[in-house]
Amino acid sequence: MPASTLTPAPTLTPALPQASAQRPTQKLVPAPAQKPTPTPSLVPASNLVSYGSLDSDLLVNHLKRTVTPNPAKGQTHYHSNYEIFYLVSGSLTYFVEDRTYAVREGDLVFIDENVLHRTSYRDRMEYERVLITFKASYIDPSYMLYSPVLFEPFRQPHHVVRLSLQDRLFVQELLDKLVREVSLQETGYEMYAKQLLSELLLAAGRMMRRTPQTSFGHPSPVHAKLSRIVQFLNQHYESTLSLQQVAGHFGISAAYLSRTFRTITGFHFVEYLNLVRVREAGRLLAGTDLKLAEVAARAGFESLNHFGRLFKRTMRMTPLQYRNGCGRGGGAGQRGGSWPVDRGK
Repeated sequence: MPASTLTPAPTLTPALPQASAQRPTQKLVPAPAQKPTPTPSLVPASNLVSYGSLDSDLLVNHLKRTVTPNPAKGQTHYHSNYEIFYLVSGSLTYFVEDRTYAVREGDLVFIDENVLHRTSYRDRMEYERVLITFKASYIDPSYMLYSPVLFEPFRQPHHVVRLSLQDRLFVQELLDKLVREVSLQETGYEMYAKQLLSELLLAAGRMMRRTPQTSFGHPSPVHAKLSRIVQFLNQHYESTLSLQQVAGHFGISAAYLSRTFRTITGFHFVEYLNLVRVREAGRLLAGTDLKLAEVAARAGFESLNHFGRLFKRTMRMTPLQYRNGCGRGGGAGQRGGSWPVDRGK
């Protein structure tokens, strides 16, 4: 059982006024005017609320804090867990695989296994979010409520789901219950937490099918061109690529590409390319019996020594340790990068 450091929060639903102990004796009092539907708001989390870790089957993290815009402090993640990010309040930029999303209050973000992603903030502000990650083994065919439809939200062309007010209220009620279950840890909480997560996944899939999802266009032509450049890197990582070569291929200067790439994605050009190559190497190590030199070459590394140093620095283990941990021929995607979850993400 993962250790938890949690502060039980009061209920999300406002308490209803209690009925009067005495009935009116003369005439009925007119009912007050109905209040408008409130804007959804999870219980403010002034303190860190966290359950589990990336190494656990389930991680639930609810946080509220003030952030300042700084691309250098964006959080990079790549792991074999499924990830759900719900923004209660505020706004941020979410870079996922090859494009940037402007995420706003009430959006749900679904990140599939082994997908490179990064968050950054446009302005100084206070924001609140709920982060959930879970392993594929947490909800697998042996689970009595298992169905492939639970994973539909992770298979959509866009990673962000824009919810209606009604759907936001429903989602936040589920998240409030989930946070409370892992906080209080009463009898049977692990079973109920899994049930709540399953309900959230099923509901999200239904919302996507019921309501045409927003087409998340690129914020600007610059973002669109940068997306094409990132797609090019994802497709040609095994080739010898330099900043100057890629810039020339797309008809821009190396200095402009370097600056724009960093501003929009949050990554340095070489940093992103190396992460893509390490991810591919991990897939080959887990799913094949290729020799290390062949793995390095297919992933785009020009030397075995450079591959070994970069892989260990990124994954915090050697390529052989990674392969032994996955099991030879065990299939790709069993493990991912071991960046720890940043509690401020």
